[in-house]
Amino acid sequence: GSIVGRLFRHYGIRTDVVEIDATVARLAESWFGFEPTGEVFIEDARTFLARGDKRYDLVIGDAFAGDSHPAHLFTVEAFTDVKKRLVPEGLFVMNVIGFQRGPKAGLKRSVGRTLSSVFKNVQAIASNQGVDADQDPTNMIFFASDGSLEFAADPLTSGRQELQWFYRAIGRKRLDLEADQGQLITDARNPVSRLNASVFLGIRKRIFETRGRLLLD
Repeated sequence: GSIVGRLFRHYGIRTDVVEIDATVARLAESWFGFEPTGEVFIEDARTFLARGDKRYDLVIGDAFAGDSHPAHLFTVEAFTDVKKRLVPEGLFVMNVIGFQRGPKAGLKRSVGRTLSSVFKNVQAIASNQGVDADQDPTNMIFFASDGSLEFAADPLTSGRQELQWFYRAIGRKRLDLEADQGQLITDARNPVSRLNASVFLGIRKRIFETRGRLLLD
């Protein structure tokens, strides 16, 4: 929940939080400085999206189940529920771990295709530094909206250093979605678990290799 505090401290934005596990919410407050600035809902994100009608300017999806993605949050139906909870031209941001390119980048392509079937505009950037784009899985941040994904004003002349830094950084990290090569993910036909397999195998392999080097040192 660290982003909740950052949004409030730096921009005065209050954020509602949806977390499926009450223990996670409790430990976040006790040990990781999570201070709610809006309501906290303890439930599955899909049920929360489906049952309410409150609209948001920004929805952030950052959900993981252990070392896998919750597949039911990656479907056309899930993204349609997100869109219904956004204001017109609101923004959906989603954190996905996967390969940027190559034969193992099926998750990136499929998420890109599925988001593009729901939203008019979709982009993605790689957020990790110092990784091999052809060999290493990385965090990919997807942006989806029916409105423009470009800045309304030039960030380089805005006078805000954090926007200038961000704009320069994403210019080098924007990904080719290759969405036409992806699979459409639906509740009835959901390949996310299979597409996850190579991603998290790569992560575990890297962890073991790093631990082995540390033990030898």
